[in-house]
Parts: sequence; structure tokens; C-alpha cells
Amino acid sequence: DVGLAALAQGCKQLQELRIPTWNHSPGSITHEGVMAVARGCRLLESLELPPSSEVENEGLIALGQCCPQLRSVTGDGWTRITDAAVVALVSGCPQLESVQLSHASLTDASADALAQGCPNLKMLDLFGTGITAAGLLTLARHTRQPQLRICTSCEVPAATLKKYPNVELFGVHVNLKVVTQDGNEIYFKCKVITPLKSLM
Repeated sequence: DVGLAALAQGCKQLQELRIPTWNHSPGSITHEGVMAVARGCRLLESLELPPSSEVENEGLIALGQCCPQLRSVTGDGWTRITDAAVVALVSGCPQLESVQLSHASLTDASADALAQGCPNLKMLDLFGTGITAAGLLTLARHTRQPQLRICTSCEVPAATLKKYPNVELFGVHVNLKVVTQDGNEIYFKCKVITPLKSLM
């Protein structure tokens, strides 16, 4: 956080900030650092945080208030993020194209906000959130892009998805090819949460 604050103070024209995932201890980057970057780097278009970051609502709210040109937000430390932060982010950053919100504490209210406020969305990571099939279908109905990819752990009936050919859901299943010792190939489709023991 101290380093981010110094960077924000000295690099007002910064447009892209990517922080490597291999280089930080857990909790070394929090919403305090994100808030400093948002307030100091108002031209920011892309922010990528390491999985070890621990960002709360205030970080995304500051991005929504200060960085109207933001197009991409990526990070895995979102467990403390709720609908309020997503609504604030969306209302201030209408140009968002790629948003990773995996494992955030979200409901379909976030899906509604993203669908209404971000017409340029191309990639959404909603894996492990509380967004339901209804929320995913709201996103599908409102997308204006030729292709919207959504990573999710929520299943939507295939027949329903056929109505939205420009939307691709992934992350629910994994396709596996097993080659036996005698050269035969066996194919499996299983959920990402299925233990390998069950597959065996």
C-alpha cells in the first residue's frame, strides 16, 4: 500500500498498472493502496492486482468515483466485495470491458448493474459468487457485444442459453480426455468442483 501511494503521487499520467502475482505477501495490498491509485491516477484504464491482495468495498468505490476511463479490473482478493462496490464501480466506469469478481459476495443486483451500466463488456469472471442463473440471463439479454464470455460456477440450462448465441458461459464443467495404457481414449465431462476421486 505504501508503494502504491508513492506511485500514485508521482505518476499522475499512469494508464495501466499490473502487479505480479509472485511478489507479495498476503494482505500487503489492500483497499487503501487501491484508493490511493484511484485518486492519484485518474487516467487509469487497466488495473491488475495479485491474488494475495485484500481489497474491500472502498477500493472499488474509489475506482468508480475517480477513474472514468477504466476498462479492465482484475484480481482475486475480492472476498470482501459486495453489491454496493460493484454498483459504484459500474456507475462511474461505463467503459468497462473486462471485470474479474471471482469469489466476491455478490447477488443478482450486481448482474443487473453490470448489464445496465456496461454496454462494452466482453469478459466477466463471476466464479464463486452468489449470482444465479437469473442474473446470468439478465447479462445475456442486455449484452451488445458480438461475444461476451462469462466465467461462472452457476449452471444455466443449455436450451435457455441457445437463445443467446453471443454469450459463452465457462467454468462450470471441465472436459477431460483420458488415454489408457492400451491407447484407448475416454472422454469425461465433470463439474469443476467434482473431486478427482469421484472421476477415478
